[in-house]
Amino acid sequence: MKKFFKFAAIAAITAAFVSCTEKPGPEPTPEPGPGTTPEYTEDLTFTLEVAEVEADKAKIKVEHNGTTKDTWYGFATTESDVDKAIADVLEEGNVSLKKNTKTNVTVRNLEPETEYTFIAVGIKADGTTYGEPATVKFTTAKAEEPTPPAPTPGEYTINPNWTVTYIGDYEQDGKVYNNVIAVETTDTNPYFVTAWPVDYFEELGIATIVDEEIKAWEDLLAQYPGASWENDILYAESVLATVGIDPAYGTKWYAMAIGCDTNGNATGLYALSDVIDLENLGGGDDVEPTAEYSEWLGNWTFTGANGVAFDVTFSKGKVNESFIMTGWEGINDIPVAVTWLQEDQMWYINGQVLAEGMQLTNTVTGDAYFLPYAGDTIYDSAACVGGFTEDGTRVSLAYEAETEDGKVVMEGMGYWAFGNDGQTYIFSSYMQTGQIPSFPITITPATKATTTAVKEFKGGKKTLNPFAPKTFPVFGLCDMAFRTL
Repeated sequence: MKKFFKFAAIAAITAAFVSCTEKPGPEPTPEPGPGTTPEYTEDLTFTLEVAEVEADKAKIKVEHNGTTKDTWYGFATTESDVDKAIADVLEEGNVSLKKNTKTNVTVRNLEPETEYTFIAVGIKADGTTYGEPATVKFTTAKAEEPTPPAPTPGEYTINPNWTVTYIGDYEQDGKVYNNVIAVETTDTNPYFVTAWPVDYFEELGIATIVDEEIKAWEDLLAQYPGASWENDILYAESVLATVGIDPAYGTKWYAMAIGCDTNGNATGLYALSDVIDLENLGGGDDVEPTAEYSEWLGNWTFTGANGVAFDVTFSKGKVNESFIMTGWEGINDIPVAVTWLQEDQMWYINGQVLAEGMQLTNTVTGDAYFLPYAGDTIYDSAACVGGFTEDGTRVSLAYEAETEDGKVVMEGMGYWAFGNDGQTYIFSSYMQTGQIPSFPITITPATKATTTAVKEFKGGKKTLNPFAPKTFPVFGLCDMAFRTL
C-alpha cells in the first residue's frame, strides 16, 4: 500500500513466489512396503484460519476432514496462481509433510506489509497431490521502527524515526509562511526545530550547535513569564513548523530536529534534512507565481455530480509546481498535495500517504492515506484532474485507470487509514454516510473560507502546527476493500 504512481502512469505488478520456512514437522511418510496400500482420504478438505500476523511471520490454524494417515503440506506465497505455487513447491522438493488433523503452522521470514496466500494441500508419499487445496489470505504488519540507541552523555546520534523535509512557502488563512519544514516522527521523543548553514554545521559540529540553540531558547523563555519548553518550544508529534533561513549567511542550509527534554537538556538525538540549496529552489522569493497558477489560489466550493459539496482551500505549496488542499471532508489538519502542470494549465491529485504510525484506537496503529475509490474498492492510483472547460467552467474530472479487469473510473476520493489489525478506518461521518462529492465536480468560488487554528508563540518559532497525525481522531471502520493497480 506504499506504492504510488505518477499521473497517467500505471505500474504492472508481477507477483513472485516467496519461500517461507515453518516449524519442523513430521518426516514424510515412507513408501508402503510390498503388499500394502497407503490409506488416503481422496476427498480431503481443509479449514484454515489466520490466528496471528506479525511483520515477519504468521500463525495459521489448520484442520482437515481426514485421518492421521493423511499427509499434507502448508506454506505461504505471494504467487497468485495456486496451482503454480504448488507445482513450484513440489519441484523444489524441500517439503516436510505433516500428518496432524488439527495443528498450528507458523510461517516465518516474511516481508513486512506484504499480502500472502497460505495454501494447504494433500501430498502423497510419491509426491502427487490429492484432495482439495485450501487457501487463506493475510497481510503482514508494518515492521517496527528501530529504537535509536541511547547516546552517551555529550555524544549525538541521528534518530532514524525523525524525517525532516523542507517545504518552503506555505499559505494558511490568507497568510503566507516562509521557510516551512515538515517533521515526521514515529516515536514520542521531544524535539525542537531550527536551521543552520551547511558551512557553519561542518565547521562547528552538532554539539556546539545544540549548545548554542538551547542557550538562545533559554534566553527567549526568560523574556516571557509563563512560557515553557514543553508548551512553547518542543514537539513530540509530526508537525509543520517555520525556521529562520537568511541567505546572507549562505545559500546551502540544513533544517534540523534536535532532541531536548522539558527541562532544556539535550537528549543527544537529532535529524537533518537534505541540503536546502537556495539558489536552485523553485518557489522561492525570487520566483513569481504565474497568472494561471494564481487563478487557483483561494477558497472554492467543490460540488459533485451527486449534489454534495465541500468548501476547500488551495494554498501555495511550491510556487508554480504544487498546491496544498485543505477542507476536504471538513478536515484542515492533514493537508493534501495537489500537483500543478504549468504547461498544460491543469492540476491533478495523486493517491498519497499522509501520516505513518497513527494511533487509531487504544490497541490499533496504522497509516493514513488520501486515495480514490470506485464502488466498494479503494484504489492506489491518481484520483482526479482539474482545469477549465472550453466555456471557462472550473471542473475536476475522474481519473480513469486501466486494470487487468478493464477500465475503472474513480467515483470519489477521501481520507483513509489502514490499521495493523487488517481493518480500514475512515476519518469523518461524510464517508460513513456516503456524503462525498462524486466526479465530475464543478468548482465555484466559496462563500466562506475554511479555517485552521494556528498556535502562536510570541517572539518564538513555534508558529505553525496545522497537523498532528499521531493524535488525529479516526471516525470508525469501513468495509471497503483496498486494491493496488
